Amino acid sequence: MLDGRARARPPSCTKTPAKWHNVRSRKTSGLLLAALSLWFLCVIVVCVRSYQHPGLHSVFPAYRNAGIAWLHQEQIYETGGSAFLYSPLVAALYSPFALISQNVSEVLWRLLLGLALPLSLWFNARALFGFSQKELACLLLLILPLTLSNLNNGQANIILIVLLLAATGAVLQSHWWTCAFCASLAVYWKIYPVVFALLLATIFPNKRSAVCLLFRSYFRSPLTGCGSMVAGSCILRPIAVAAMNTTGNGVTFT
Repeated sequence: MLDGRARARPPSCTKTPAKWHNVRSRKTSGLLLAALSLWFLCVIVVCVRSYQHPGLHSVFPAYRNAGIAWLHQEQIYETGGSAFLYSPLVAALYSPFALISQNVSEVLWRLLLGLALPLSLWFNARALFGFSQKELACLLLLILPLTLSNLNNGQANIILIVLLLAATGAVLQSHWWTCAFCASLAVYWKIYPVVFALLLATIFPNKRSAVCLLFRSYFRSPLTGCGSMVAGSCILRPIAVAAMNTTGNGVTFT
């Protein structure tokens, strides 16, 4: 009888670690779910505020006005109010927001910011660096307070962070053209990311190829650099004008 009991005990002991592991995984999943819920709750609150009070504590009207001026072939750097400080291609990228009302465009812009950043963080943290769910949740909770002011104001700095994260992920996987496009677009958006782009080209393998791709794409790409004027005038503006014509009398730039 004692031998039979002794043999029956080990299975009960082996079940305890499995149950503890399940409890820990549930707690970790709950922490990640709580972090994501808090993140998207903040995004929703900011979107509701932007919809009810468009233009209040926001730099997005300067972006949208530059897109309107680009569609009308006016001076994009003399649109009044807040100054537009970005390149002409960026004004063309903002032109679709001119086809809809300001409050809806404010909401869509902040949704883009609020979704792009956690997705890029998730890709870099989980797929490339092997973060656990708990570590990813902690990362989101740490980033959220630093992001709220930019999200509330509609700053384009979040897009630059997303582009640099995408460039980092691409270079870690040796996707040089993707890295070149994301880094050069960030540099064309604002000049200071050139420091990060050169740092990527310095510390990762294939240095010469990376530098070559970065600057070739910057100066020769039809979407960035010197070809942006031609691409904007020949491709983007006719599409936007055609969209305006299909809406009839519906587009009023306010």
